[in-house]
Amino acid sequence: MTTINRRELLQLGGLAALPALVGKPSAFARSAAADKDGLPPLDTDEDRVVRLSGDGLGLTPPQYARLLTRLLDEKKITPDSYSLGGTVEELETQCAKILGKERAIFMPTGTLANHMAVRALANGPSRVIVQDA
Repeated sequence: MTTINRRELLQLGGLAALPALVGKPSAFARSAAADKDGLPPLDTDEDRVVRLSGDGLGLTPPQYARLLTRLLDEKKITPDSYSLGGTVEELETQCAKILGKERAIFMPTGTLANHMAVRALANGPSRVIVQDA
């Protein structure tokens, strides 16, 4: 039986991906293309780059700051104050309409949503018994 070390495995894996990159250089070039601000294209079907670390677009901090500024200018995002009014309220209104409910509330984390649900079920700031996770 032939043994192979980790470095050789990674090299072979890289070589296996080579035909895909060589076969479609234009697709690779398009995904690496940038606009006038040095930002990658957004919301395109062609942007199918898979990043195996982290999440998001893989931008540097200056690129991310420029992207947020551009989105703010283009989309006319209205500010909110502690999730009251502005874009958050627009999101809640749209979700309530889609779900056929009177109101909806945005919770930034599942932990907060669970805490609020338990408090609502307990009818206020009562003590509750929950299973230890």
